[in-house]
Amino acid sequence: MVAITFSPSGNRTLTGEGFGGKFLLSNKIDVIAFKCDNDDWFQSVTIELLEEINRIINLKGYSSVVAYGSSMGGYAAIQFSKYIGCNAVLALSPQYSIVDEFDCRWEKLSNKILWNHQISPESISKECKYVIAYDPHDLDNAHAQLFEKLIPAENYVFLELPFAGHPVSSFLLESNQLKELALNVFLGSDVINTDFRTSRKTSKSYLRNLSFHLYKNKKFSRALFVINKAIELDQSTPSLFIHKGTILEAMGKLPESVDSLIEAIQLDSNPLIILRASKLLTKHGKYQSALQLIDKGLSLHSDMAVLHRQKSEVLLGLSKLELALHSAKLACFLDNSNPFYRVHISHLYIKLEKYDEALVEVNEGLTASPNIGALYKKKIEILRKLGDCAGAEILAKTPECLAALETQQS
Repeated sequence: MVAITFSPSGNRTLTGEGFGGKFLLSNKIDVIAFKCDNDDWFQSVTIELLEEINRIINLKGYSSVVAYGSSMGGYAAIQFSKYIGCNAVLALSPQYSIVDEFDCRWEKLSNKILWNHQISPESISKECKYVIAYDPHDLDNAHAQLFEKLIPAENYVFLELPFAGHPVSSFLLESNQLKELALNVFLGSDVINTDFRTSRKTSKSYLRNLSFHLYKNKKFSRALFVINKAIELDQSTPSLFIHKGTILEAMGKLPESVDSLIEAIQLDSNPLIILRASKLLTKHGKYQSALQLIDKGLSLHSDMAVLHRQKSEVLLGLSKLELALHSAKLACFLDNSNPFYRVHISHLYIKLEKYDEALVEVNEGLTASPNIGALYKKKIEILRKLGDCAGAEILAKTPECLAALETQQS
């Protein structure tokens, strides 16, 4: 038997045994590994290469040929299954297409790819069994429905793994089901007998995704219970504590929410986590604590404009207007392309009753970003402060202002 494997998106190495290679080789299954390190969805694969692989398969006299991949790799496993004469394909969270509008997760990437291979009826072999594992609560469900229309019913098995997420390989690995599933598929066993239900509580991915689902449905107490179970399994993943903090905030438990975010920061000094914790404290008027956090973030990442912008917000809450203005100007210096930094600076100048300076900031913002409604609103406010009510009324009726404000409202 030989397994043709395809690496998932995000792979950045062309060395090693390939996707699932170590496991397959340990079970005496030969491996031909396709590896992609630029997420081109295997569009660089040539017909000549596939013909050479077929030549090797025939030369070796393999009795069975299987294909194996996850997400992008699952796409390729199905795409090339007929050409390389597969008997079975195991595709984990395979994508049917990344160019269709129903799923925008890969939109930026798909626009850069020159497409030579796309899944179609010609990709499907009537001699092959396609086993597709996916989360029906994920966008992958839409892809699965398209595969169901494409593949004859007698040729597919769909494994629904609720709240396994994308890709389902994480859940299968954490619940110790991946190896058993793969061997069942490749050896032609009954894959339906694999027991996913009893093992799902050992998967942090399952528990995290279930908690997200409960949170979205405003079942906060249950969401908190489930995410705590995930944290019991893994206390080293910051995202679990971040989600816990989000739930606690929704429940109105500010101190506990902040504590959870602090735990995430201790695991990972990611400035965006620090920013989020500081914003949460600011939202609830805990300005000194928010300032301490944002200063910690700036000590590690002094060149991040958003951190200086947040410090300005905190200092404004503390009524330290000149210091707030200094931080806001630093943010604008570091990211001069953000028009809302100009809006904030002009707001601070208004607070300081420096209307001429406020007007200069707004005008500079409008020169660079003439379609931002907030800049027009701020300029109208400043003109009125300067006593130019007629100018404010004229500006408010200009087509540019009306169009920008309409865009802002939409």
